[in-house]
Amino acid sequence: MVAMHVARLHTDLTEHRHALRGARDIDSAGAGGVARTPTFFVNGRRHDGAPHLDALSAEIADARTRLPAVTREVAPGHGT
Repeated sequence: MVAMHVARLHTDLTEHRHALRGARDIDSAGAGGVARTPTFFVNGRRHDGAPHLDALSAEIADARTRLPAVTREVAPGHGT
């Protein structure tokens, strides 16, 4: 169950309290080449493939190979 303050929601919607933020988000998405959701970015590059774990994992692995050696170091217990 989701708890919601209905009166506040109604006020926010009727007074367009978040319209500017929404417009900025839409503009930012368009500037980033986002045409649908979800859209994933890996190391600042838009992932155009299917949003499946294997495809995203491959994209991340590829991005890691392009990083300088010093940034590829991982803290113990935080992956490989």
